Amino acid sequence: MSEERSVSSATPDDHKHTGVSRSLTMNSSSLNDTNTTVCYKLSPWFMITRGVLVLPLSVLVLFLAQQRWRRRRCVTMAHADAIIVHQAAAELFWPFATGLNIWAEFLELDDVLSASYFLVSMTLYGQSLFHVLAGVERYLAVVYPVTYRGLRNERGVRVRNVSIGCAWLLCVTLSCVKVLPLLPGILILNLVLVAVINVAITFLSLSVLRLLIRQGPGKKSGEQVDVRKQKALSSVMVILGMLWVWFAGYFVGSALVSTQLLNNLLTCDIRDYLYVFNLPCSLLLPLLHLHRTGNLKWCRCNRRER
Repeated sequence: MSEERSVSSATPDDHKHTGVSRSLTMNSSSLNDTNTTVCYKLSPWFMITRGVLVLPLSVLVLFLAQQRWRRRRCVTMAHADAIIVHQAAAELFWPFATGLNIWAEFLELDDVLSASYFLVSMTLYGQSLFHVLAGVERYLAVVYPVTYRGLRNERGVRVRNVSIGCAWLLCVTLSCVKVLPLLPGILILNLVLVAVINVAITFLSLSVLRLLIRQGPGKKSGEQVDVRKQKALSSVMVILGMLWVWFAGYFVGSALVSTQLLNNLLTCDIRDYLYVFNLPCSLLLPLLHLHRTGNLKWCRCNRRER
């Protein structure tokens, strides 16, 4: 049947060469009778490496937030802290995805690969959407400070919680859509989504940068305030740069995949490398949060020297 998914349309030797766990290929007349490769498997070494680098930071962020909440239960968590906590929570899906990926590779279980890819998508989509919320928070804090201060009350907390809930709901929806191999145009959907996210974050970041530069950080008057502006300026520039590295790498890699000039194995390898460009973004917000709160060891040393 034309709608039937198969590992390969060739011989058993080809089946051994490609492997069930490497890719799933469907031959569909709705796609102009061309082979469309859906790669669920990611490199186990990449997944383990990313987990070792990112997961400790996320666990540390969650641990410090829980300790702060136990000490000051009556104090409302700041909007920026709440967003970074939820982004750290999204990273907790990654070790489960890694375990399922390795398990599926040895046993060649396609359904387990799909579950692993779903959890990977939950982490990556969650990270991207919470980057957008963090950009909105910075935008309001700098461009509309009066409005931002007015959102520190109970009404503002409700707005924040609803926004975070919508981000999680959208994350689950997009992750479910991404693991559907029969859905045409899934690559285009991902490209459009990445483009929209980066355009939104770029607009928010450039608006913040324009206002910070216009106010002239580094003047002699109000030196303490200017130092804070310089730190904010540096943070926004670093975030924007890392996001554009992720966007450029994803766009170029996706363009190579969509040309259909590459074989199945090479296509899956390229998709592995696409996620490498996301690694700096994954490390960035937790590190900036720990730096801002003074919980990095070298930050405490700097404070003692001062």
